[in-house]
Amino acid sequence: MLAELVGMLRLQLDLLQVKADTGKLSRSVTDIDSLLEELSSEKLKIDTPQSLDPLVPVVYLIRTYFSLEEIDELAFECGFNPEEIGGETLAARARGLAIHARNNTRLADLLSNCEVKRPFVSWPPVHDVEP
Repeated sequence: MLAELVGMLRLQLDLLQVKADTGKLSRSVTDIDSLLEELSSEKLKIDTPQSLDPLVPVVYLIRTYFSLEEIDELAFECGFNPEEIGGETLAARARGLAIHARNNTRLADLLSNCEVKRPFVSWPPVHDVEP
């Protein structure tokens, strides 16, 4: 659905230039506005691995949408020393951050921060639970 909307938007933008000289510009702008509205209301749907552990989809999404440097920034913004997180690879660092946040009852803060930085991702609802 999202790819289809993006394709339609690109087509509208290409046609916009042609219509600019014919007086049909206002109709094209209205069409583009409605497509942009649809795009902004859609969240990117991602097939995340199913697991009993609620951290699995969190780790998957963090490692998919953040770099190592950005993961360190997330850790710092949650009040953690990035050196305490551990992990040399992207997957290991994402896992370390999620586990560290859960163990310090800051998982909800972490996900809130992730949602602010990557609003197009459907972040799973996870609540802090005492470890």
